[in-house]
Amino acid sequence: MINKFLSFLRPTEKSLPKPKMAGAQGLTLDTAWESLHEGLNAIYIGQRLSVKEYMGYYSKVHDFCANTQQQQNVRHRVPGHTRGSGSNSKGAEFAGRELYDKLKQYLQEHVEKIQDEMIAKDTEDELLIHYAMTWNKYAFSSKVVDGLFRYLNRHWIKREKDEGNKYVHDVYNLCLMLWKQVIFSKETSEGVTKAAIQLIARDRNGEKIQDELIKNVVDSLEQLGHEEETIVFSQGQIGRPSNKENPGFTEEQKKNLRVYLENFEEELLNVTDVYYSEEADQYLAHHSIVDYMIKVETRLQEEEGRVRRYLHLYSMVRVAESLENVFIANKLTELQSEFGKLLQQDRDADLTRLFKLCSRVDGALDRLRQEFLSFVTEKGKQAVAILETNDVGEVEARAYVGAILAIHQRYNGMVKDAFSGEAGFVSSFDRACNVFINNNVVTQKCAKVNKSAELLARYSDMILRKGGLKPGDDDVEVLITNTLTIFKYVDDKDIFQKFYTKMLAKRLTSDTSANQDAEGSMITKLKAMCGFEYTNKMQRMFTDVGLSQSLNEGFQNSSKKLACDFSTMVLGSGAWPLVQSFTCSIPKTLETCIESFRSFYTAQHQGRKLTWLLNMSRGELQTNGFNRKYTLITTTAQMAVLLMYNDTLTNTYGLLRKELDMQKEILLAVLQSFVKAGLIKLPEGTKISGALPEETQVTLNMKFTFKKMKIDLVRLQQAKFEAKQDAEQMEKNIEADRQLVIQAAIVRIMKMRKQCNHTNLITEIITQISTRFNPKIGMVKKCIDILMEKEYIKRSDKEKDMYEYIS
Repeated sequence: MINKFLSFLRPTEKSLPKPKMAGAQGLTLDTAWESLHEGLNAIYIGQRLSVKEYMGYYSKVHDFCANTQQQQNVRHRVPGHTRGSGSNSKGAEFAGRELYDKLKQYLQEHVEKIQDEMIAKDTEDELLIHYAMTWNKYAFSSKVVDGLFRYLNRHWIKREKDEGNKYVHDVYNLCLMLWKQVIFSKETSEGVTKAAIQLIARDRNGEKIQDELIKNVVDSLEQLGHEEETIVFSQGQIGRPSNKENPGFTEEQKKNLRVYLENFEEELLNVTDVYYSEEADQYLAHHSIVDYMIKVETRLQEEEGRVRRYLHLYSMVRVAESLENVFIANKLTELQSEFGKLLQQDRDADLTRLFKLCSRVDGALDRLRQEFLSFVTEKGKQAVAILETNDVGEVEARAYVGAILAIHQRYNGMVKDAFSGEAGFVSSFDRACNVFINNNVVTQKCAKVNKSAELLARYSDMILRKGGLKPGDDDVEVLITNTLTIFKYVDDKDIFQKFYTKMLAKRLTSDTSANQDAEGSMITKLKAMCGFEYTNKMQRMFTDVGLSQSLNEGFQNSSKKLACDFSTMVLGSGAWPLVQSFTCSIPKTLETCIESFRSFYTAQHQGRKLTWLLNMSRGELQTNGFNRKYTLITTTAQMAVLLMYNDTLTNTYGLLRKELDMQKEILLAVLQSFVKAGLIKLPEGTKISGALPEETQVTLNMKFTFKKMKIDLVRLQQAKFEAKQDAEQMEKNIEADRQLVIQAAIVRIMKMRKQCNHTNLITEIITQISTRFNPKIGMVKKCIDILMEKEYIKRSDKEKDMYEYIS
């Protein structure tokens, strides 16, 4: 109905009939205004005009403005305005100044009358109801008046504005400007704004209110700002200053909200600060911090709902900022002091609540992140410290890794869920894991070798080896992922590489790898984390295994029938971390097989030398002298000793050493494994030791029995002792290997740069190598000196601190 009425009263320019000019020259301002005054009264009281009446008033405006005779007199100007010297004074001039002033005076008086009516209202509800009613009527009527004075807008007003007269406005904008100046003057503005804010306070106190009363005030202020065309918009903030950006609003939209921000929102924010400051103090004095946080959450949600219901959405961030300052920033010390207690009590829901509140205030999370770092670090160290040790005082790899994983999974889940994966907490968590994994009770016992790297490698060997998993363990892929999760935090990744490579070699040579796909998955993931060079040797080991299978097939097809089943693995010395640890006299049966294979291989690959690794070789022996037939899985040394008993049941310790030409430590370890299995007997009271007499008789136990038909004697040969020796040997090799890595890095850098000063060289070396291990400055300097001695680099003659590459 309203749109139809507006269209009826505001015809387009083409549809307006051309007014008749007869008698227009005699039309005076008083005569024209007398008629227009009557029409304005009718419009502003809401009286409907007929087409004839509307066109009559429109014609009065047209006739008066088009009366060129009246423009002969000197034109009255607004003080302070001078027509530009470049203006065109030729041709017809249009009247309008007097009519514009009359209209402005009428609107001023009409709005002041409305102001008096508002001031007379007793309650805020009555005031706001009256404001809403009068505003809607005034805004609608002003659009009708704008159409009535359309000719004035298109000619006189347009020309004045084009010439820079900032005191002249389109009629509709004039109506809005006067409404703003009068209704929102200090006296009345406080009344309307105060009434609306008091209504909001009642809403905050839980009373039922009419949202549309506040909404009408907000909408009117937004429209007043939208139509305000004379304000020069500054680049500074409008309304109360804010530290937060308000995304989603353009500068033009912010400009249109100027009236709303200055005449309403600023006062609302001031009242909000006071209201919630009192509430925060009172509530915190009688409730716990957790209850206080719940209250703050509730208030934030309520205020968001109020903004959506009857305020402008631009106020969403600014109202929230007010509450954040009062409830959080002003009480930050109390909130932060609760963080440690919540961590100790594992109260994830309350931690989430505290995190979300503190994340609203800049810098509030810094203390929480640092406290979380210290907490996780201490928890990790405690979890490792309570682990039990084995007979040799070492922690089992399964228990060690399990304890670390438990801490990681618990607090990684907390970071993701309670702290929403926030980057600062992720960083704190990673730093905490790095600290307690590389520096705990277990690692402190061994200064030379990073024990975490070694135990992690042993754990990897356990999950990838046949029989390593226990019932109830996760899928092997899950276990591999967990292993690499911890591996990420290990500083000395080169130590892990050495142990893992050696254990991989044992699995491949002894055919104890549980799953080739799992082995490949592990290497692929290590390659993704550390690069191609890190896993290059591991991949070459798998290649050698495949080639060895083909080589064995060729040997079996080409050779004559041997005295025993015989197969070999040809392993490249550059890839496999295997060395010949002992020698002994090989049984004749085996020696024949070895010579046969040597001839076959030499014929195919000339110039290559085969070195037999007896310590890595395995064999199976079939027994015939016991009550049952057993299959014994043995090492080469064990096999050699057992074959000595084919001719006699008793040998002396000295004879075994002489005939087999075997190292004392190896022979004693073999005899110890046989004693454990019950295969041999020693004189009563005799124990295996380094002081065992040469004449000690070692007799085969013909009453030997075992519940299994297949007996693995390899595992009985002091596996723990060998592992300890491996670790000791590893300690000796680590420093030498690291020096080679550092030297290679120095040569690469210097070859590329040609010249480099000492500080930059040290920095770049550490940067390149830190992914594998943390080099010590002293070791780096030592490697620089070594390369200078080898004449790879030299000191510059011009600068003592500068190195030069020798090509």
